[in-house]
Amino acid sequence: MSKQRDVSFLKAAKKIFSGPEMKDIERARKLCQSIHKGQKRRSGEDYCHHPIAVAETLMAWNGSSDMVIAALLHDAVEDTTLSHDDIRRQFGDQVALYVFALTNDAMLGEGYEKALSIYEQDPNILVIKLRRIGDVLLAT
Repeated sequence: MSKQRDVSFLKAAKKIFSGPEMKDIERARKLCQSIHKGQKRRSGEDYCHHPIAVAETLMAWNGSSDMVIAALLHDAVEDTTLSHDDIRRQFGDQVALYVFALTNDAMLGEGYEKALSIYEQDPNILVIKLRRIGDVLLAT
């Protein structure tokens, strides 16, 4: 990922978040870069461009720090060795719930009723999911 993109993301985040929230966002960003190192999108750009684009939009839409962190980590469980339990331990239950709901493989195995019950727990999941889908469609 370009250094300029990284600096721009952090600058925008620091305008909105501070203290422990900002530290958690920085930790999630570093983790995203570490676990996706060497991965590329179909477009050829570094994979981390996608989670950061989703996180930037959520910040613009006044998303919580948990939503931004989940955006940064939303593909980690599918594409890396990071587990939902790892995310829960490092970032808490709310982030873990968001990431679980955004993990396509997990949701496919859970069935329609389970997916709806998760979305009912926190409608913010749908906001993150819609932004994620939007970025995927723009990349194809």
